[in-house]
Amino acid sequence: MPLPLPRFGAILLTMNDRPEDFPRALDSLLAQQGVELEIVVVGNGVVAEQVPDGIRTVTLGENVGIPEGRNIGARALVTDPDLLFFFDNDAVLPETDTLARLAERLGHREGLTGGWGPRTPLRWRTVLRLTRAGRPPVV
Repeated sequence: MPLPLPRFGAILLTMNDRPEDFPRALDSLLAQQGVELEIVVVGNGVVAEQVPDGIRTVTLGENVGIPEGRNIGARALVTDPDLLFFFDNDAVLPETDTLARLAERLGHREGLTGGWGPRTPLRWRTVLRLTRAGRPPVV
């Protein structure tokens, strides 16, 4: 039985400030192979321009900043992706298998239930150390 493809939710923020870069960024994202991909373009204080039909857009009435814009985009995803990918509107993915290779590095491989395994590197795990009462935990 073939392994299910890794499912990515990609959030792309724009302020329509990169009219030459944005189409290249989006094209490199749309060209990805070996993954299931849902893209949400967030117009951060603008109506997003240059977005092809079939791609979900969210228009924010004001610029809410990058972190909140990304959070809003993530909440607008329809699917339940395995991984979230926050992508800048002036970036370009260098190869058509970049996301597939990223998923593989993060643990998507054959022989595991659901395709995902416990390969989270220790440096990425949150570790809490409890301290005396009244003091916040150290992360």
